[in-house]
Amino acid sequence: MSGTRKPIIGVVSCTKELGGYQIQAVNDFYLRAVKDFGGLPIMLAPEMSGDDVATILDMCDGFLFPGSHSNVAPHRYNATHEESHKDEARDELSLTLIRHAVDQNI
Repeated sequence: MSGTRKPIIGVVSCTKELGGYQIQAVNDFYLRAVKDFGGLPIMLAPEMSGDDVATILDMCDGFLFPGSHSNVAPHRYNATHEESHKDEARDELSLTLIRHAVDQNI
């Protein structure tokens, strides 16, 4: 076993519907890209408790915010138009992780 730990990269998933079920998804090429560059990707499902987010923040060395079919909710950037494809839980987790990454110079 190697003494060097791979960097753990949290990849934010998005909510999609598949066969009538709500699923969490990340396109495989994002996960492969992290692995190809020596990281260990873990998929982060948006709806988690504050304690879970704190654990993720302590555990991850970096984050990847992949594209998604959902768009950022307009109220997040002071717009007023309606957006049919939004994922509020994904927005909340992503913004929390981004703030942490900036604060910690990740």
